[in-house]
Amino acid sequence: MAGGIERQIIFLANHLSKLYSVHLITLDLPSAKSFYHISERVKWYKVGNSTPHNKISFYARIKQIFAIRKIFRKAEYFNLICFHHGLLFRFFIASLGFKKFFICSERNSLQLYSIVKQTKFSVNFLLLYFVDKITVQFRSYVNQYPFLIRKKIVVISNCLLPSQKIATPDLSHKNGRYKILTIGRLCAQKNQQAQITAFHTLSKKFPLWDLYIYGEGPFKQKLIKLIDELDLRNRVFVLSPVKNVSNLYSTANIFCITSLWEGFPNVLAEAMGHGLPCIGFSDCDGVNNLIKSKKSGFLTTPNELDKAMQKLMESKFLRKKFGAQSLSLSKAFEPSKMLKLWESTLNFDL
Repeated sequence: MAGGIERQIIFLANHLSKLYSVHLITLDLPSAKSFYHISERVKWYKVGNSTPHNKISFYARIKQIFAIRKIFRKAEYFNLICFHHGLLFRFFIASLGFKKFFICSERNSLQLYSIVKQTKFSVNFLLLYFVDKITVQFRSYVNQYPFLIRKKIVVISNCLLPSQKIATPDLSHKNGRYKILTIGRLCAQKNQQAQITAFHTLSKKFPLWDLYIYGEGPFKQKLIKLIDELDLRNRVFVLSPVKNVSNLYSTANIFCITSLWEGFPNVLAEAMGHGLPCIGFSDCDGVNNLIKSKKSGFLTTPNELDKAMQKLMESKFLRKKFGAQSLSLSKAFEPSKMLKLWESTLNFDL
């Protein structure tokens, strides 16, 4: 599917395949097609036997474990990177008895456990004690983990490719209109309804502004219904993901992210890399690591979201100033820096 974690996994796999033999194992169904380009050098195994994002039976999990184990038999030894501890049990059991260097690459802040209804201390989480290395995306995340495993943790942020086009957030489009942009899966975590509601309070005061939401997910019809109820059909648009996201960023004036939790919000970093002023919630990890409030955008609360939006909508000076600062801050995540960290973390002396 189109998503930040998918793009990062494929980017890393494609890079490492220039140097090493890379096998990509995903829980996709055999018929799945990748939204992003996977190098021909990468061997892709699809071991899924259930619909993604739905509950999976115990029997289906066992079948997946055996399918993964069959793949592992083809190598004498290997580096194993499991993306997110939620999958650790399956890959840990499947790899028992094989010579390997086991890395768990965490993709979320542990803040998510204060929001979702599941406990942090599951079997999957406890298995972090038995892996060789753990990667997290920001230094502040390290202290979220038990003291005894912190020495295993390496901080590797996501890679951010240089932008070919830079936005001009202070200027209107040729038709005289302005655009607020958000990109992400349409689900409870991403909380796009907060943006729609906040935009509604400002829509009459700012008749030249529109809100564009790009994504797919279970909340799509719910969001469309809300847009209809607020009579915003001609001002708020819910659109399918596109591969050339650079065009979306470079033609926007403001980027808004209303996630309840994140790890490393790729879309936010990409928006910064295109020189956009950004708005997000101050209590959302990942978002508050990237946005420097009143410097590259605004960190706010759900109740104050419309006020933060208004400040940027009414000031082209702030949009230009904050956008330039966003672009400068984004350079910390250049691919060469992050890929070197990955290569130094992997163990090729098994």
